[in-house]
Amino acid sequence: MPSTTSTPAPSAGARTCTATKPGAVSKELGETFEQRRLRREQDTRPILNRLGEWIAEMSREAPKRTPLGKALFYLANRWTALTRFFEDGALELDNGAVERAVRGIAIGRRNWLFAGSDAGAERAAVVYTLIESAVLHGHEPWAYLSDVLAKLAAGWPQRRLAELLPDRWAPTSPAASPGTAQHEHPRTALSVAGIVDDDDAPAR
Repeated sequence: MPSTTSTPAPSAGARTCTATKPGAVSKELGETFEQRRLRREQDTRPILNRLGEWIAEMSREAPKRTPLGKALFYLANRWTALTRFFEDGALELDNGAVERAVRGIAIGRRNWLFAGSDAGAERAAVVYTLIESAVLHGHEPWAYLSDVLAKLAAGWPQRRLAELLPDRWAPTSPAASPGTAQHEHPRTALSVAGIVDDDDAPAR
């Protein structure tokens, strides 16, 4: 006779529910974030609702110490995080984009193992963050950095620094376009911005 503590087999409804991946439904190419959010509500929300109902049903049947019981408990405790992408269309269903963005750093980290000092490492992290944020907002990194550093070197008001962040920045002259920048040496501008020490800046 089978043990009464054995893990129950998933129902046909569960197999139907889990066979449809949200990722297959929510590949919203060319849509705005709001359009993506509405699409998810229409197409993906019902799938997740069925999955939630199945989790509730199986949680009453599956012993908590079985692999299935532990998995159900784990998923139920993270349900809010799992369904967060319904609230904001800018949220991706996975972290693939982040993994790809940091791949260059992961590949080169042996070359960048020594930053010189803790402060140098912190400054490098700031630069990496600015570059990846510029890419995320559709800016060409060199055009963004050369324009921002030139403005800082020219005495950009500190009270307006927020205007230079990637989510607010816009080129103000042709010099900010890729391939046309005619600024001073970038390391000199970096020293003016406080990213490198003045002693490290090249002589003019």
